[in-house]
Amino acid sequence: MSTPASSPLRLFLSYARADDEPFVKRLYEDLKRLGFEIWWDREAMESRGDTFLNEIKIGIMGADRFVLIVGPAVQKSPYVRAEWEYAQQFCKPVVPILRLGEYSDVPAAFGKLHAPDFREARDYGVALTELARLLGAPAARMGDQFGVPPLPTWYIRREDELNGLIESIRADATGVITSKKQTVALQGVGGIGKTTLASALAHDCDVRRSFPDGVFWVRLGQSATDSDVPLRQAEIGVALGDARDEYPDEKRGKVRLGQLLGDKRALIVLDDLWVRTHADCFRVAAPGCRIVITTRKADIVNRLGAVPLALSALSEEQGAALIAERIGLTAGAANPDEAIHRRIVRALDGHTQAISIAAARLTGPGALTAADLLRRLEKRLGGDTPFRDLHLDDDEDHQFDLEASLSVSYDDLSEDLKRRFRLLGVFAAAGSFDRRAAGAVWGDEDEDDTTDALGTLAGANLLIEAAPTGTQERRYRQHGLLRAYALALLKRNGEEAAARVRHFDHYEREHGDQGVNNNEDRHPLLTLDFEDVRQALDWGFSAPDDDVARLARAVDFTMGISYYMQQQVSSTIRGEILRGARTVAQKADYPRGLANVLKALGDLSVRQSELSEARAFYEQARPLYETIGARLGLANVLKALGDLSVRQSELSEARAFYEQARPLYE
Repeated sequence: MSTPASSPLRLFLSYARADDEPFVKRLYEDLKRLGFEIWWDREAMESRGDTFLNEIKIGIMGADRFVLIVGPAVQKSPYVRAEWEYAQQFCKPVVPILRLGEYSDVPAAFGKLHAPDFREARDYGVALTELARLLGAPAARMGDQFGVPPLPTWYIRREDELNGLIESIRADATGVITSKKQTVALQGVGGIGKTTLASALAHDCDVRRSFPDGVFWVRLGQSATDSDVPLRQAEIGVALGDARDEYPDEKRGKVRLGQLLGDKRALIVLDDLWVRTHADCFRVAAPGCRIVITTRKADIVNRLGAVPLALSALSEEQGAALIAERIGLTAGAANPDEAIHRRIVRALDGHTQAISIAAARLTGPGALTAADLLRRLEKRLGGDTPFRDLHLDDDEDHQFDLEASLSVSYDDLSEDLKRRFRLLGVFAAAGSFDRRAAGAVWGDEDEDDTTDALGTLAGANLLIEAAPTGTQERRYRQHGLLRAYALALLKRNGEEAAARVRHFDHYEREHGDQGVNNNEDRHPLLTLDFEDVRQALDWGFSAPDDDVARLARAVDFTMGISYYMQQQVSSTIRGEILRGARTVAQKADYPRGLANVLKALGDLSVRQSELSEARAFYEQARPLYETIGARLGLANVLKALGDLSVRQSELSEARAFYEQARPLYE
């Protein structure tokens, strides 16, 4: 009979006491005799003052394998469910065994796993040998996660929906498959929970074992343009050890991804897709890879020919469970307000985001009773909300269930917190921001004011708080729908222009110094802020014509991040930003800035092997440097012209340029 390795494996035995507890005792003794270390509640529970659920959580965290002993009572036991959900949360390999009943009694989450048959009709010794062999086999390698967002604090597992999604992507994961069948599309209205479900998929331990070469999260969003695509392709490539230069545009990026992923097993999530062709840029000939998209657009799903999975609203049971989780009720605990909670879910049509915001009003300072919350929601749903007259960027962003829930929470905020919520609309839709950025936009002088406000808004589910990684400072973002309302409110109140100034000023202070940004150790921080840096530059480029100083600052800001963009940003985006800066420098009559931008455009053209265009840019920059007496700038452009001449085998001309540059450098 197989025995475990010299370092004993630690097992956690999970079972329902209503099934066959004497069998569990026998199994415990036999596995212990074989050299396994066992956590069994009858033997391992210690009197440390912890609750039962805390004890089992500690036991599961310390285990190497989770053995689920299946009988008819397993699916009915809230404690067993809590145990296997902890095992999933901590990525513990699960080995189900069937003791009583039928294989249909194995929970759906583990239905595809091999489950040894320990029923009376089979020889116990043979079954035990099989189990010992399975337990002794090495666990499959889990794919690393890249960019996957954390699950919400009050996450409710949507068992059927998640299992259906897992089934769709794991089928034939190692066989030949067409690009259409390679793609699964999760479609539904805004705020229904698509991103959360996709995130749950990306965190699922068995899914990560099915895709050992990585799980990649690509955030697109409504504001994504064609030029954003190579930047996202490069994020995958760089994670796989490729050079960012290999992704200058979406076509060459797709070819490169195909070369990298062809023999790999990886999962790519394209979150919040609005343009069909953006998905095509990631669909490559890679039989072992899968793509999951989340989108509001049913026509995108049809045109992609993807496997469709429509995500519907929360059921009453799911919505009530979400509220119970939000107010701190433990699994299986009695809920005296469950009937009212279910009415709240019905009133909000099971809209996930709306229920989350409503549930936040049932806890904390000034909490409403469930009955008061229901009354106020029904009042709003029966009349007008303060948001129905808002002009949103997309008419589909009007979600009336969400508006009713949001209006209750928004109205209960202080005037200062209302202002702060509105000002969040100035941040980039696809980005995240830190405390300093929030404080700058809010105009805070005391960082404690910023911290308190961020905590209050996050506690009200009006802001998403991302956990810090390593030494990284905590960051924040808003759900796309909430940002749409915040921005519309900001515009309606006439506060947008002043907010844009503070937003620009902050990111210019943080990232406008070229000398500082030439230190590549700073690039990860700039990457985190890059979406908002682009947003700040867009506003700087569109400043009024008479604001010459700000236009010039936007040009200098562009040059401040030029080396970073050269190293970390696709040629397409870099070109767009530089061309925008050139137009602004001309508008502001800013020769030094224009010369610097033209030099940078020339360098970019060289990188793209567009040598004639590069020469034209350098020749335009040259007289500008001469006019303003910028010796170093002139020397650099002359050297660039010399290097260009060498590439074109015009060596005499190259020598002449170098001879002109030499005394300037001296």
